[in-house]
Amino acid sequence: MNNTVRLLILILFCVGIAQRVQPADPVTWQGLNSEEQGILRPYSGKWVYLSKKEQNKLLKSARIWMQLDPDQRNLVRQRNKQWRNIPTNQREQTIRQYRSFQELSAPEQLELKSTAGWFANLPPEQQQALLNRWKNPPPR
Repeated sequence: MNNTVRLLILILFCVGIAQRVQPADPVTWQGLNSEEQGILRPYSGKWVYLSKKEQNKLLKSARIWMQLDPDQRNLVRQRNKQWRNIPTNQREQTIRQYRSFQELSAPEQLELKSTAGWFANLPPEQQQALLNRWKNPPPR
C-alpha cells in the first residue's frame, strides 16, 4: 500500500475518533487536567493568547491522543515522521484530496473506501499495472 493511501486511512481513522471527542468551550490552562497539560505543555506559555478555535483544536487533539493505546501512539508518531518527510507539494496535494473526499456524500465516500481497500489488497504488480493504465490511457 503506498504512503498516500496509508496516510489517508490514518486521517480517516483520526477523524472518526475526533467526531466522538468534542471539547467544551475553551478553558483556562489551570482548567485542564494534568494529562491534558502534559500533552499540551509546549503551548503552556501561550495558551491564553491562542484563539478559542485554536485552543479547542489542540484540546480535541490531546483528548484523542489520550484515547490511543501505546501501539496507536507509535503508529501516529511514525506517520507524523513520514508526513514531515514528504515534499511540500505532495503534502499539499494530499490535503486537497482529503478535502475533496470530505465533500463527497456518505455513499460516495463508502464506495471510494471500498475501492481503496480492494486496490490495497492487490499484489504490487497489479497495483502498478492499474496505475500505469490510469496515468497513460490507451488512445481512443
